[in-house]
Amino acid sequence: MKNIYLVQPDAIRAKKEIRSAYLPYAVGQLWAYARADERIARAYRVKKFIFLFEPISALVDEMEDPFLVGFSAYTWNTEYCKALAQAVKTKFPDCRILFGGHNVPPDDSFLTQFPYINYLIHSEGEISFHRLLLELLADSPNYVAVPGLHYRFPDGSLAKNQPKALAGLETVPSPYLTGVFDEILVRYPDIRWSVVFETNRGCPYKCAYCDWGNHVGKMRLFPISRVLGEIAWFGANKIEYMFFADANFGILDRDERIADAIIKQSREIGYPMVTEIIYAKENHERVQRIVKKVSDAGLGYAGARISLQSLSPVVLKNIHRSNLDFSYYKGIFQSYRKACLPHVSDLILGLPGETFQSFCEGIGKLLEMGQHEGVLVFPLALLPNSPLAQPELQRRFSLQTARSTLQILSQSLATDGFENIPEYIDYVVSTDTMPEEDMLSAYLFANLVIGSHSFALTWYIAMYLHEAARLPYEKIYCALLDFAHVNPDTLLSGALEKIKSNRLDIQAGRLGTALTLPYEKSKVLSESVFLFGMCVHELERFFRETAPFFSAFFDDKEVFGELLRYQFESLRQPGAPGKTSGFRYDFPAYFKDLLDGCPSPLQQRDVRLAFADDRNPADWKTFAAEVVFRGARENRSLYTVSYIEDPDDATEEK
Repeated sequence: MKNIYLVQPDAIRAKKEIRSAYLPYAVGQLWAYARADERIARAYRVKKFIFLFEPISALVDEMEDPFLVGFSAYTWNTEYCKALAQAVKTKFPDCRILFGGHNVPPDDSFLTQFPYINYLIHSEGEISFHRLLLELLADSPNYVAVPGLHYRFPDGSLAKNQPKALAGLETVPSPYLTGVFDEILVRYPDIRWSVVFETNRGCPYKCAYCDWGNHVGKMRLFPISRVLGEIAWFGANKIEYMFFADANFGILDRDERIADAIIKQSREIGYPMVTEIIYAKENHERVQRIVKKVSDAGLGYAGARISLQSLSPVVLKNIHRSNLDFSYYKGIFQSYRKACLPHVSDLILGLPGETFQSFCEGIGKLLEMGQHEGVLVFPLALLPNSPLAQPELQRRFSLQTARSTLQILSQSLATDGFENIPEYIDYVVSTDTMPEEDMLSAYLFANLVIGSHSFALTWYIAMYLHEAARLPYEKIYCALLDFAHVNPDTLLSGALEKIKSNRLDIQAGRLGTALTLPYEKSKVLSESVFLFGMCVHELERFFRETAPFFSAFFDDKEVFGELLRYQFESLRQPGAPGKTSGFRYDFPAYFKDLLDGCPSPLQQRDVRLAFADDRNPADWKTFAAEVVFRGARENRSLYTVSYIEDPDDATEEK
């Protein structure tokens, strides 16, 4: 039999004695489909699935006469895959090297730049891989018969066949249910497993920044029998973490039944423990029911993801995307808040047509809609198979990129003792409407808003100014950013300068400085988490330095003084399980009404409040793990506030 090695490396995520990794679903699915053909099952065997960043020299030394090594390339493993492929080709020059996956560009660059690669498969891989293995059994393979194959002729010229997707998924075997991974589970008993779970394939949308709908657009469903069978398999094999590969879970009626099956099994036998789901942007009522069920069962990773990407009509037209109107999203956020359900919303910085002003206004609108805790902003990454990554659109919108190292992955690999080859991603750093300087300012603005507002560091003050003084959120935070720039000795300015320095390194193609906290240096942080972590660590200094800035917005200095104190007292600190304080204004009732969507005037009356912390982290290291790293989306940065002597409209707020 001919020996095949299939490669889809994933980083071990280690925390103390816990080691977890993903089963290599993509290559496992290809093999499950191919070996269903008896001709292939008789002629080939997968000698090993390589799913960790194992030392390359050791891997090559243990290989036994490899006939073909296939690589599934993603952002987090492409450079490793190339290094391993080259090493294999050096020792085994007759071995065939095959690359596929989302990080393989649609052009011929991988074949022209890397002569050790024999074949590329573009788009969906099952039919192509199956057909290639059949052709390689012949003395003279007919490569023209392999859909989606990119290859060399003997004279060195290149050819590329049209891809072909599966018309339906009804007969596609599951790698989980057909035993593909059984040997891996036996060989690595100490690993706590995660899985990719696919109930359907394709996406009805054609967003230009994404390769999902543009890669394979038509939605096709796996049979419900396969889906339910895989859920049972996950339980039987104690799979802890499920990542849904569906682009829009909740878009179909049957999705609620699938969620119910997962929840029922988890309650009965304890597995899975966590699900990470990308929910549909429409079908709000069904999606919210699913989110509630998953959240109530303790299985949710981040709640609903209500993505907007941009709120600029110009941008949305450029990226072939449409959002629903302001009132629709405001209603959704209100609904999730009243149900106490976790929800996040993401924007993308650097999309074509976006300006500094429109980007800041977009964040302001998002806050105005009621999305306060769950704001996420991602720099635009050019995925190789997305429309925006193609030369025509890059030229049209003057998209300039910088190649950045995936820092957190690199740190994880170094910690775990695996092969640590830097992996890269191409970020857009300027466009025809947002020059590099504006892009940097927008990046700082976004992290300032998330680090200060979404983490609740300044949100009571900002919400009051927005409601009572009718100040747009973007004006408040643009002014705060300017304040930090002209006051370089402040705590806030120092945090922003470190973020700026890190971003400048990235924009120049250099390795950025890892952002860590002085009281927890073991974890590399995102910029907004770093900003909050630095400011909350010296809370008195932060408010002492920013008080003059905020005070300038208030005519009534008494209200400002009381509000500033309420904001300060509301923020958790380690080793402080609770406290009481009196105020001349009923801030809890005011902000509850505001967050509930029925604002009322601030009432001047004496109230005495209790600020309670049922978790009470004892030290800063524990505080970092329980509050800083999780504070925004889970609203962990605030004490629970209650009245000691309840007024007539007594309430409780967090």
